[in-house]
Amino acid sequence: MSTDSREKILRAATPLFAEEGYDRVSLRKISEASGVNSAMISYYFGGKKGLFDAAFASQLEALEGFLSLDVEAEDPRTVFRCYAEAAVAVHEESPYLLPYLYRVMLAPDGETPTFAETIGKVYGHLVRALERGMAAGLFREDLDTSATALLFAGSINFHFLSRRFRDGIALRGTRFPDEKTYIAQALAIFLRGIAKEGT
Repeated sequence: MSTDSREKILRAATPLFAEEGYDRVSLRKISEASGVNSAMISYYFGGKKGLFDAAFASQLEALEGFLSLDVEAEDPRTVFRCYAEAAVAVHEESPYLLPYLYRVMLAPDGETPTFAETIGKVYGHLVRALERGMAAGLFREDLDTSATALLFAGSINFHFLSRRFRDGIALRGTRFPDEKTYIAQALAIFLRGIAKEGT
């Protein structure tokens, strides 16, 4: 079997896991959807859990550019702009990411989410940018870096998390900003809010 079979399995499994959840998707269903023998799932991924992890990881690939950013060399404000751009790319390129996040976060087993390491690195970049900005006199000195990083990531991602909800309300005549407008506004408000007075 070629690596093409691996990709077929991954392409078939990703929407199935996102739409039906881990427990409801059988190896047989994945095999039928991909046209590849179910034995190949163990061969390439070590089983269903390994396949689920690989499918989830594939939805976070658009974050690689942000993770490779040299946080120590960049203007701290640029780091936040780059994160916002990366978030837009992730949500545009990974249509199944949100269903994965919902399912993993609400899973009752308490297992550490498969995306924890990647998200931890992203969070670390944001915290470090805040620390550097505070040390350079760009940002307020009273910031709690952990809380501020979480607040920023939440404000950017909420636009995407609430998309379906907003679409339903928009049908009743309520107007919401487009993506570009929202991101620009969120960035401006955030950076203004954390800026040291006089900078």
